[in-house]
Amino acid sequence: MDKRMFKRDLVSARNRWLLFVFLPVFLFSCSSTYRSSYTGSASRDGSGTTRKTTHTKEENRPSQSTDKRLVKKYVNPAKLDVYGCSFHGSPAVAARSVQQIAQRIQAQKIYYNSRELTDCSGIFHRFLREMQKTCEHQDFPSPKKYRSSRDLALWYHERGSLILVSDPLRMSHLIRPGMVMFYGNRGKKFDKFTERDLKNRKEIHHIGIVVSVEKDRTGRVISYKLFHGRSPGKYAAITEYHLRTPSRRNLPPFGNYDQPWVAIAPLVAGAVISENIH
Repeated sequence: MDKRMFKRDLVSARNRWLLFVFLPVFLFSCSSTYRSSYTGSASRDGSGTTRKTTHTKEENRPSQSTDKRLVKKYVNPAKLDVYGCSFHGSPAVAARSVQQIAQRIQAQKIYYNSRELTDCSGIFHRFLREMQKTCEHQDFPSPKKYRSSRDLALWYHERGSLILVSDPLRMSHLIRPGMVMFYGNRGKKFDKFTERDLKNRKEIHHIGIVVSVEKDRTGRVISYKLFHGRSPGKYAAITEYHLRTPSRRNLPPFGNYDQPWVAIAPLVAGAVISENIH
C-alpha cells in the first residue's frame, strides 16, 4: 500500500516537473507563430523557392526613389525655357519662361541710367543675354550696333518680324507673353504708325516685354503686365497699368502711361505670329 502511494506521488511530482519545464516553451512557440502570421507570409516564386513577404504599415507608401522619379517626370525645370527659343509651343510655358527671366533681373534692382545697359533698351539687352544662355543658336541684336529702342525696332523690321500698329484695340490679340512692345513719344497721337514714322529717330521712345495678359469673358485682352526699364529713380520691374480702357480719357489704350503703343514683335526674330489667336 505504501509502495503504491509512493509510486503515485512520484509520478505526480514528475508530471508537475514536466509541466513546469515545457509550458513556457509551448507558450513562447505560440507567441512566435502568432507574430509570424501577422507580419509576414510565405510564398513561392517561379523557381519554387520559398520567400518571405512582409506586410507592414509602410507597405503602401512609395519609396524615396519612386518619389524622385515622379518629380523628374512631371516637374522638369529644364522644360520651362523651351518656349524662349521657339514660338511654336504652349503659351503657358512661354509666360513662365518670360516671368522667370524678368523676375531674376527685377530682383537685382537695377536703377534706370543711360549708361551700362540700365535704361529701357539696356534692360532689354540684359533680358536677351539671359535668353542666350539657353538659346545660343538664335540671332539676337548686339548692343554695340542696336543700342536704342529705335535701333531695336529697326532690327526686328529688317528681319520682317515687326508689326506696325494701326489700331491698338483691333490688334490687341497680338499682345501675349514673350512679345516685344514699342512705344511712341509721350503725348504723341498717331492715326496710323507708318514705316516712315519708324525710321524717324524721334518717334519711338520706349521698349518692354509682355510678361502676362488678362482677358475678359469674350477673350479680348483688357490688360497686360510689362517688364521694362522704367524711368530715372526707378529700377527695372514688372508693371501692370497697361489697360485697354485707361483711367484717364487722354491716355492711349494699351500704352505705357502716356506713351502710345506703336509696334510689336516676337522676342525671337522670324517667329510666326498667328493673326487668329485671341
